[in-house]
Formats: sequence, C-alpha cells, structure tokens
Amino acid sequence: MKRKIMCCILFLLWAVGFLYTQASNTIDPYEMTAISVSGRKVYVTEPILKVLEYDIVYTLKNALWDGSVFTAHRNGLFVVTVSFVKDAYYHNGTQDDVYVTVYKEDISGVRTSMGLAWSGEGTGKRGTGTYTVVAELLEGEKILTVAHAAKGDIWNLELFNLTIYSLPNYVY
Repeated sequence: MKRKIMCCILFLLWAVGFLYTQASNTIDPYEMTAISVSGRKVYVTEPILKVLEYDIVYTLKNALWDGSVFTAHRNGLFVVTVSFVKDAYYHNGTQDDVYVTVYKEDISGVRTSMGLAWSGEGTGKRGTGTYTVVAELLEGEKILTVAHAAKGDIWNLELFNLTIYSLPNYVY
C-alpha cells in the first residue's frame, strides 16, 4: 500500500513539473512582449532591397521571432524602434541617402510601410538613422525591416538595431 501511495505521489510530482515546464515554454497572451536585437556588417554589391536579419539577441521575452520577422501573438499596441549606422568608409558604400523602412505585414501578406529611419547625404563616410512608431497589430500580423538606398545606390550597414515591446493594459 505504501508503495502505491509513493508511486502516486511521484507521478503527481512529475505531472506538476511537466505541466509547469510546458507552460513556461509557451507565449502568454497577457504578458508583455519585449525584443531587442542587433545585426552587424551588411555590405551589398548591387543595389537591392534587403530584409534585415538580426543575429545578436539581447532580450527575447514572450515573443515570436525568427531572426528577421516579429509576429504578434495577440492583438495590441507595440512600440517599434529601428536604428542603424551606414558605412561608406569601407567597401565603397554610398554617402547618399540610406533608409531602413519598418513594414507591417498583414495576415494575407500585404506589406504597408509604417515609416523609415533615414541617414541623409552630407553625413560623410558614416551616418546614422533612427525611427520609432507605435504599431497596432492583430494576432498573426508581422513587423520586418528592409534596408535600401536612394537612386539604386550600393549601400552598407555597419550596425543596425531593432527593439519591439508591447504596451501594457491595452484591451483590443
């Protein structure tokens, strides 16, 4: 009898631990989202639009992130900030305008610009751009950033950063 009771207790302890582990690996729709990532050294050899890929993760809390695209796991307001350093010192990048555009992609795949960070001409061999927007997202909608240059110039980014976080207590 003691052995059966002990087995039942051990099973219950295992089940509670298993359920706790499963719950801690899921996205909580009521918990705040925070993501802060960076990328380095993107040098292009032809004028292109490029979805930026961020390989350095500083913070990834309660977020759906694949390295370049953030997906909203719930309806809400999200603060999005992008910044970058263009580099014309190395690899013959342009000293003209370089942009990083923040796009919202709806569930059907349609992309809408939400604004852009801009480093203008006249900033010399290196220049910076930054932009912040509050995005209203529905569950499943995405945020991504795309780099490009004016007039089809070849552009280079030395460093680029993306921070996204949800606003608390927003009931949609």
